[in-house]
Amino acid sequence: MGILPAQALATSVACHNDFFWGVPEEWSLQNAATVPVAFATAYYALVMRGRISKGDEVLIHSGTGGVGQAAIQIALEYGCEVYTTVSNKDKREFLQQRFPQLKDHHFANSRTTDFEQHIRRQTFGRGHRKNVSFGNDFHLCREVLRLAKLVVDAHVQYRLNNVDAYQLSDGLQYIFAHVGQLTGMYRYKYKLMRQVRKGPGCGFWAPGWRVWLFFLRGITPLLERWLGNLLSRQFEGRHSKGVAKTVTKQRVESHFDLELRAAIMHDILDMMPE
Repeated sequence: MGILPAQALATSVACHNDFFWGVPEEWSLQNAATVPVAFATAYYALVMRGRISKGDEVLIHSGTGGVGQAAIQIALEYGCEVYTTVSNKDKREFLQQRFPQLKDHHFANSRTTDFEQHIRRQTFGRGHRKNVSFGNDFHLCREVLRLAKLVVDAHVQYRLNNVDAYQLSDGLQYIFAHVGQLTGMYRYKYKLMRQVRKGPGCGFWAPGWRVWLFFLRGITPLLERWLGNLLSRQFEGRHSKGVAKTVTKQRVESHFDLELRAAIMHDILDMMPE
């Protein structure tokens, strides 16, 4: 099992040796495929960014999702009191069966805004110390705004005739395929690797399912070199006569063939204002 930046749905892939790990014998490949991204995301949010510790009160929205379940499992292992939101009774019963530590008062309704008052009542007005919301959070909004700036800049360059439609389509495709690299969300990768390597590995146990987080030696590959090459290629039109053209080797797994490039260019031109 492992992590790839893209094109993982294939019969064979090439992966850096820091980003794949052996599957335990008792796991199926189907179960193993659900582990790396979900637990890497939850570990990054709770341990590295949230810095949770024993006794913290943690609110996790959408607890039945893959990342939500991983976050609950990690928070409970750290000795935190976990509150979570669900949308119906079936999801509540599922989580209570999976995590017996969660009682009725640990649940709130995710379909309304009443969960805030519920959490305040349960914590006697202290409020939750950590809020892990994998749907609405200010950090995500800030990163999305940064992403929007990149999209707007690409469009402005097109309107100024500094890049052509093919370059614009390549740039937009890259932006949306590599959101993490462009917004700096992976800048803590090596810090995460150092923390995990301090010990032989942390085992997080939930009823019937044991997951070892030694696979978190890396959260995802850094692609600064790829990004630098692509950006220089996209915006070299500003001074096209004085800049040496970047030559790339086209591979079988290239993002665009000619028909796809033409179709994307046609769609982009249709969306452009007159």
